[in-house]
Amino acid sequence: MFIITILILLSGLGLAFDPVKVNYTACNTGNPFIPGVFGHADSVTYNDTFWIYHANFPGNTSNSVIDAYSSTDLVDWKSQPMVLNLSDFSGARGSIASVSAVTINNHYYLYFSTTTNTSGDSNPNGSAISSAIFVGTAESPQGPFKNAREGPIWSSDRDTNMAPTDKPSVLVAGDGKAYLYYTSGTSVKVLHLQDDMINVDAASLKDVTPVNLDVPMTIVENSKVFQHGNRYYMIFKGSGRLAEPNSTGTLQSIRFATSYAPAGRFNYAYKILGPNPALATILGHGTVLIVPGTDIAYLVYSRNLTLNDGTGVGGLAYDRMYINAPNSGSGPAWLMPVEMAVKENFDYPSVLTWGARWKNGWENISLPIWEDSEPNENYLFIHGDGDGRATMYNNFSSLTYDISVGGMPPLQAEGKPAYAGVLFRVVEPALNQNPTDPDRSHWEHSYRGYFAGVTNAGMVVLGVANGTWRELSHGYPQVTLNLTLMNTHLRVHARGTNILVYVNDMDKPVIDAVDDTYSSGRTGVRAWLAPARFDNLEITGQLDW
Repeated sequence: MFIITILILLSGLGLAFDPVKVNYTACNTGNPFIPGVFGHADSVTYNDTFWIYHANFPGNTSNSVIDAYSSTDLVDWKSQPMVLNLSDFSGARGSIASVSAVTINNHYYLYFSTTTNTSGDSNPNGSAISSAIFVGTAESPQGPFKNAREGPIWSSDRDTNMAPTDKPSVLVAGDGKAYLYYTSGTSVKVLHLQDDMINVDAASLKDVTPVNLDVPMTIVENSKVFQHGNRYYMIFKGSGRLAEPNSTGTLQSIRFATSYAPAGRFNYAYKILGPNPALATILGHGTVLIVPGTDIAYLVYSRNLTLNDGTGVGGLAYDRMYINAPNSGSGPAWLMPVEMAVKENFDYPSVLTWGARWKNGWENISLPIWEDSEPNENYLFIHGDGDGRATMYNNFSSLTYDISVGGMPPLQAEGKPAYAGVLFRVVEPALNQNPTDPDRSHWEHSYRGYFAGVTNAGMVVLGVANGTWRELSHGYPQVTLNLTLMNTHLRVHARGTNILVYVNDMDKPVIDAVDDTYSSGRTGVRAWLAPARFDNLEITGQLDW
C-alpha cells in the first residue's frame, strides 16, 4: 500500500522562519527526502520547527503506531518515533490508515482513521463499523498523544451512505471555525468541529465533492484542504482515463479544486501532477506546503519508482509549486502544474537517490554515497582510481542536466588527461566484469550509456559506452578551464537524438551532436583516471530551448 504524506504549515503560531533558508526550487538534498512507504500523514509547525506525522508501516497490515519527523529547515530531518500508540485508544481496532495534525491554543491534536478489518463490530443500533476517525491530544508536538474522548469522533455507521470513513483533514479556517473533512467512498464530506476540537456537529454534515471536473474521473480520496488568501483549495487524488487521444488505460493523478467557503462548493478540479516515467511510476496523494508569511509553496507527495531491472526507490518528495491566486477579490485562483526535479547540493545527500557505484568493482549501495566525500566539504567526491562512477535511481529520456565540476589534479607533463562529468541514458550501469582483475583496462567503460564531461587538459568531450568507448564529439570552450577549482558549470541538453553540451557559457554549446544509441536510462556522475568533485546537481525533464 503506497500512500501520501502531507506537509502543511499553519500560520499564526509566532513563527520566524527565514524565507531565504526555506526557498527552494526542489528538495536540495534529493527526492525522496524521507525513505519508505507512508500512511496518509500531516504536519504542523511549532517554535520554528516543522513536524511530519505519519502512520508507521512495519511491513504488515497492522499499523498501530504514528511516528514523526521534525526539521527546522526542510532539509535535515530528525526521527521522532512512536508519538501515538493505537493501544492507548479504547475502541480503536485494526490499523491506522491516515493522520491529520492541528495545533490551537497551545494544544496539539492528531486525528487519525482506522480500519477494523474485522466482521461483526457494530454500534448498539446494529450497523457495522468498517472504519472510524479518532482524536488524540498532547501538550507538546512530540507527544505522547493520548485518547481525547471515549470512542471515535466519527465512524462509517454515522455516514449518510454507510461508506468507509477515511483520510481525515482538519482545517482551522479564516472564519475561526474548525472543519473536519474526510473521504466517504468516492465522495468528500465535511463536518464542523465543536470548540473543544474533540466533538463534531453531526447536523452540519455536507457533501463537498468537487464538481465541474476537467475530465471524467473518480475521486480516490481527499488529501488536504487549505486556505490561501480568500480561497480554499482541496487537494485530492483522482483516477480516470488518460486525456491523451490514444490512451487505453487509467491514470491516478494529484489534482485540486477551489471554493470561496470552507464548506462551500469546490469547483474545477485540474491536474497538478501525474506519474513521470523518469522519477515516479506510482504517485501517492499530495498536498501543499506554504511557508507562513510568504508565497513560497511546495507540493509534497509520496512516490515510487521501479526500473526495468527491478530496482527502485520510494519515499516522500517535494517540488516547488506556484499559486496564481489573488489575496482578495474575485480574480482567478490556480495552482500551477508541478515539475518533478532532481536536485542535490550534497549538504545532506540522500542515499535513496543513488543506485550503484563503482569502487574496485560495482556494488549496490548500502552505505551513503557521500561517505566518499572529504570531511567538512559539501560536495560529492568520486574516486577516479581507474573509472569511478555512481548512478541514480531514475529513467530520463529528454532532460536538462546541470552540475558543477572541479577538484581535479592539474595535468601532469606527458601525462594522460583525466575526465570528469555526467552519465545519462545509462541502460546498464555495470557490465559483468571481474573486480579482482588487475588489468584495469577491463574496468573502463564497463557500462552502457552516454558520458559528457571535461578533461584537465581543458577539452570538452561527448561519447557513448557499451563496454568500449566511442567518442561522438569534442571541443574547447572559449575560456580556459581551471578544474582544480569548483567553478566549472557543465550542462547537457538531450532531446530525442540531439545532444548539446555547454560549459560555463549557457548560450552557446561547445558540442552539438546527434546519436540514437540510447533513448532513455539512468543519470549519474563519473571520474576517470583522477578523482573529481561534484556539486549543485539539478536535472529536469523539461527543456527550455
